[in-house]
Amino acid sequence: MVAANSKKSRIATVKDKPTFRAWCNYMMLSHEQVSALLGGSTSMVYKNIKGKGPLRPLLCLACNLISEKPAEERVTWIKERLAQEIPDKPWPSEAPITLEEK
Repeated sequence: MVAANSKKSRIATVKDKPTFRAWCNYMMLSHEQVSALLGGSTSMVYKNIKGKGPLRPLLCLACNLISEKPAEERVTWIKERLAQEIPDKPWPSEAPITLEEK
């Protein structure tokens, strides 16, 4: 596996809540996996996907830095990080964050 989601060709720059949601979907991550990767809580993920107000700049930076890694390095890093944090949740997620709010 070279890219997180081979059906899509490019990772969008995370700058607001819609692009954060798209990034999570592209990376095929569940809410729990996003919180493990970014070192936050699942409520932080929900707040930054659904809530009102701006996206925290540090969250944008973290996502964009992950995106800047070469594809193979990014995949390896994500797998290793998730294996340490939540080994019982396989990646890519079978139920990633969707592009539309439910």
